[in-house]
Amino acid sequence: MKNHFLTLLLFIGVSLQAQSEKDLIQTSSTNPQEEKQSDLPVLERFSLNQNTISDYNSSFGYNMYFRNYVDYKYDDFHFQIGAGLATQKSFRNNLEPDIQVGIDAFFEYYLNSTFSLYAFGRYFSRSINGNSMNSYSLDPFFLNTELGAGIKGNFNKFQIDVGTRTALDKTLNQTGPQTRFNTSFSLEF
Repeated sequence: MKNHFLTLLLFIGVSLQAQSEKDLIQTSSTNPQEEKQSDLPVLERFSLNQNTISDYNSSFGYNMYFRNYVDYKYDDFHFQIGAGLATQKSFRNNLEPDIQVGIDAFFEYYLNSTFSLYAFGRYFSRSINGNSMNSYSLDPFFLNTELGAGIKGNFNKFQIDVGTRTALDKTLNQTGPQTRFNTSFSLEF
């Protein structure tokens, strides 16, 4: 089922990109910079990148996600698909860190220069080194298999992000996925 979700996200991204190209052909652009971007061949809109996402908390533990991803930006669309290795350790667990394989996808549509809608999904395998005690399933601090969507706003130096995420990893006594409402605010100085 998780493979079907990633295939669906990829299909949606390609379909929206094709629709966007069709709309651009039918309407003429008045901004020369927009014309330049729309004239780029499809392969030149892609980029390959690497990054590390990490978090450390002395009370809970740490996680690191070493990620390689393909990035695609075109007009109002932004799409990423990535994969890599993740290491996680809960300080409640005295075994060595869990090593997991992670796969993720992210799609964003810019409504205007201020607001954008986004959706994402990510999957993390069971521990490939066999140390998992499942002590961090559904803990928001740790990396979990989850789906999410929301809206972002950018007002000069103030950013807001409001959305939901559903963690799909299950603990032993849980009956279903856990959904939570997320908000974040940031202000640049």
